Amino acid sequence: MALRLIHILSAFARIVRWQNLIMVAVCLWVFHLVLTPYIRLDEHLLLSGIYFTVFVGSTMCVTAYGYLINDAFDLETDAINKPLLRIDYQDIAPIYSMHLIWAFWLTGGCLALWLAWQLQQWLWLPLYPLVTGSLYLYARTLKGAGWMGNLLVALLSSSLHWVLLIPDWPWLQSLPSTSRQEILQIFIGFSVLAFGISMFREIVKDMEDQQGDKQTDWQTGVVRYGLEVARKLASGIAIMTGISLLWAILFISEDWLSPFILLIALVILIRLIWHLQTARQKHDFHQISRGAKWVLLIGLLAILSL
Repeated sequence: MALRLIHILSAFARIVRWQNLIMVAVCLWVFHLVLTPYIRLDEHLLLSGIYFTVFVGSTMCVTAYGYLINDAFDLETDAINKPLLRIDYQDIAPIYSMHLIWAFWLTGGCLALWLAWQLQQWLWLPLYPLVTGSLYLYARTLKGAGWMGNLLVALLSSSLHWVLLIPDWPWLQSLPSTSRQEILQIFIGFSVLAFGISMFREIVKDMEDQQGDKQTDWQTGVVRYGLEVARKLASGIAIMTGISLLWAILFISEDWLSPFILLIALVILIRLIWHLQTARQKHDFHQISRGAKWVLLIGLLAILSL
């Protein structure tokens, strides 16, 4: 019985992409640390302590909901593209159903509602249905609408950390202009990196899944415009992202550690671009997609080193 429970929990963890959930939490934690040194002795951030923990929990629920709702509309395609994922879903049956998806949605919504009430940030609350509605729209329609789905995911990924500033925007405005510019520079810089890498990675994932998408008539950008067009687009986005990394290396920081870490990210990105030019097999695209995650993680490490 214990082994069966462990097996079910392992399958569930893979389905909700536990590594990605941890990455979301780490991203929010890093940017919370970015703000901490600017807090004066007589001040505190609204989104701190238990409130920050609840916010992270709500965000992780939204992320898990996004993965599950996407899988719900993608079961036929995943049977071709990701047979192991289908096995995981079979392993957690009969406990898996749409009820699980809505449980994550409801839990995240309750946490967001509690935060809005505690912090009196009611303008913050509409973000929840906006984001979850966008994830539903992606899973239901936009994934098969050319590059629109990729663009939506990239925009959501690159704007996540900005939500931290919403309740504390008056505090940010009260800071000296140099401090405010430093914070915004870091937030904008990571947004550029996250958007470029996410867009690159989403296109590569569509290249990886093209066989199943064709058979189930998901009109992704790769299916609609062809592999070579997708390869050129992904490469162009990665090159532009690499240029932004190079600019950050040369001009952003006055120390040596963060530019050195960003240089590692740039080298990895160049290698991914090179690999993409000759990639043909599903395994090749999978490896490139995984490599793109490392670029983002190294970008977060560079922020920590500032």
